[in-house]
Amino acid sequence: MILMVTWMGVLSVLCVGILWFKIQTPRMAYVRSAVLIEKFKGMQDAQALYQKKLSGLQSDMDLRKAGIEQDIQQFEQEARSLSAQEREIRAASIRNQQTTLVSYEEQATEKAKEGEKIIRGAFNQINSLVEQYAKEKGYDLILGTTQDGSVLYGNQAIDITDEVVIYLNQVYK
Repeated sequence: MILMVTWMGVLSVLCVGILWFKIQTPRMAYVRSAVLIEKFKGMQDAQALYQKKLSGLQSDMDLRKAGIEQDIQQFEQEARSLSAQEREIRAASIRNQQTTLVSYEEQATEKAKEGEKIIRGAFNQINSLVEQYAKEKGYDLILGTTQDGSVLYGNQAIDITDEVVIYLNQVYK
């Protein structure tokens, strides 16, 4: 009888422990971060805007550099036939163009940094929307897989990437 009571006590404690563990087990999932970034319309828009800014700046800088290079070549070809004063004026003009180009490159670098802020803003938006999604769906933890291997394995059953992409794009509209 004492043995039976002891076993029933052990079973009761075990059942309560299992129940407590089930209740206290955090709800976790993971997302494939690269897919999330690639398919989030907010990131696509940010990248398109960033590329537009950069391509315009790059093509303008390329044109300016080509113009300076052409002026230098022409100057080198004509230098012997120019007077000393004409050579000095043309050389000064080329130096001025080069100085202007350096200044323009600095401005372009600043504009590129502004574009990077746009991309960073899209990343911040992803993070806050994933947090919002987790709270709405009752997740305690959502991990992100990366190529660096922060999550080496995840069962497909807890991969919520597609659900989160749909959610992000619905909220983004």
